[in-house]
Amino acid sequence: MRDPLLWAEAWQAEDPPLIHNMKVNAGLRPRGLCKDWADDLQARLAREGFRSVDWHRAIANHDNIRIEHSTLIVSARGAPMDAGIVLDPWRLGRGRLYYVPVREDPKYDWWPRQQVFAWKRARRSK
Repeated sequence: MRDPLLWAEAWQAEDPPLIHNMKVNAGLRPRGLCKDWADDLQARLAREGFRSVDWHRAIANHDNIRIEHSTLIVSARGAPMDAGIVLDPWRLGRGRLYYVPVREDPKYDWWPRQQVFAWKRARRSK
């Protein structure tokens, strides 16, 4: 799939991911935060019409906004998220796709996005 490489070109993602994030947050680049990559990858893969897989959105480091990270996980239909594979075009930078089984990810402890959102809402309501 070439799409992440094309996005990297369009978003001028020429730097390592954290440097590119700073440029996006400063308004120097149009897109390219991890959330952007995950959103666009999910939308692109959904257009393929796969019927044997489920898509899961996940967030790691949700308790530290400075290093929070979003990604897309694919699993067999009906399988839990942690039985899936992380698809992460942000991690290596420049749209190169990183993939690893969720349970073997050496860098991140993934949580379902909806669970993270609920946790954040609960913290705000205190």
